[in-house]
Amino acid sequence: MKFDLIIFDFDGTLFDTKADITASINFALKQCNVPPASPALVWRFTGDGTPALVKRILGEKNKDFFEIVLKTSLDYYEAHSADFAKPIGDIEWFLEHYKNKTKTILSNKYKSLIDNIIHKFGFEKYFNASFGRDSFAKSKPDPLPLIEIMSMFSVERYQTLYIGDSVNDVLIAKNADVKCFIIPSGASNEIEIEKLKPDLLFRNYRELENIIE
Repeated sequence: MKFDLIIFDFDGTLFDTKADITASINFALKQCNVPPASPALVWRFTGDGTPALVKRILGEKNKDFFEIVLKTSLDYYEAHSADFAKPIGDIEWFLEHYKNKTKTILSNKYKSLIDNIIHKFGFEKYFNASFGRDSFAKSKPDPLPLIEIMSMFSVERYQTLYIGDSVNDVLIAKNADVKCFIIPSGASNEIEIEKLKPDLLFRNYRELENIIE
């Protein structure tokens, strides 16, 4: 398959960020005397941005702490977003192998947090741009961000590939009518992902060498 533009989700797709996200949430919960959340629970609730994550973690019982937990966790994460983060599998090989293709990031994470992490690892050289939940009027799974990115780079739908790890990533790709490859991270139930019929499920980026021209 030939693609001129490859757009990546971030958490679980480019970087394993579970430990840092969990640490930031639990730091904020501790300030409010709310019991800590397990990494598995935090990861299952990611994908729709930090506000949604905090609401899900707090539930009805602790909803009054929403504003303070949100602000505290974001402040903590801003300073500690790359303490434990690490690249996913062979992603650096993939980015280097396809260094001549146009590549961007599109995530429901805030753009500044994305940029903090890719800067620490020197990955900014691989991307033409990065976009977060604060970059567009709407966020995943609404197709608007993908449509606007394709317009920025003057690329058609059939020339575009979106790579992600979750249900939301399949949905935005389908809503924008672009191809979608998924590398499951556990953020979404794999059976639910399969039901949506992404164009490809893969486990390691080296698998794509003979698929993407």
